Amino acid sequence: MNNKISTYDDEFIKTNIKPIFVSRVPFRKSKGKIFKETVYSKKAFKENKFISKVNLTDLKEKDLKNFYNYECDKVLYDSIEKRMAEFKFDAKKAFADEFRKPTKSGKLGPIVRSVKIVKDVPFKDGIDFNEGVVAKEGMVRIDVYEKDKKYFIVPVYRYHIANRIKPNKAAVASKPESEWIEMDDSYEFKFSLYKNDLIELRYEKKPGYFGYYDGFDRSNSTLKIKEHDSSDEYKGIGVKTGVIEFNKYEVNVLGKFYKVREGKR
Repeated sequence: MNNKISTYDDEFIKTNIKPIFVSRVPFRKSKGKIFKETVYSKKAFKENKFISKVNLTDLKEKDLKNFYNYECDKVLYDSIEKRMAEFKFDAKKAFADEFRKPTKSGKLGPIVRSVKIVKDVPFKDGIDFNEGVVAKEGMVRIDVYEKDKKYFIVPVYRYHIANRIKPNKAAVASKPESEWIEMDDSYEFKFSLYKNDLIELRYEKKPGYFGYYDGFDRSNSTLKIKEHDSSDEYKGIGVKTGVIEFNKYEVNVLGKFYKVREGKR
């Protein structure tokens, strides 16, 4: 059976038929939760770590190596670890019955229901709230700046928009927000990016990217980009160094795209 279209030859199809470029609508809504419900005490944050109170019945084997101030109460913590080992580290079974703190005299000590465990900080984007700290909710967009052929990313959250705040600190990989780079007048604002904005990245020494912006990871200051047809996605894309061009495009409903220049923030 001949499946060729008799009206057109192969050369015509190859020369004139182009793949469809999928057009997507940028997500520019900023409504939603400003921050998460849990309010954390500022005192719980110590030296880039978080001190969490954990019920004995919720302990995990890994927690036994992360007791807070272990040296100050070795007897208690060692007895907890011993009890856990006796029950093969099943905390619910180990502490199903009342557990008391050991005493030198052998008398019954106070009942222990929880202990403090040193953990990783539960979030890296907190804001002050009612004498505590809460995690920001909802990154609406990122603002892109350029200086000396290097690009810098400033995350913008619902919290900023709701309070009419213009954040001016660019994320730095593995650094707390207090150590981010402030965007002064020496940095040039290029454009803002919302989810599904079309972007192009060209590098000096490696292949670039052309696709839809799909997110920003502030912990390592990298982008996530998707192919226009969602056939593939790329994570961990750095933009600070080695970038020849960082462009933003607009796409019409027919899939035609045009480079845009925003300028003023």
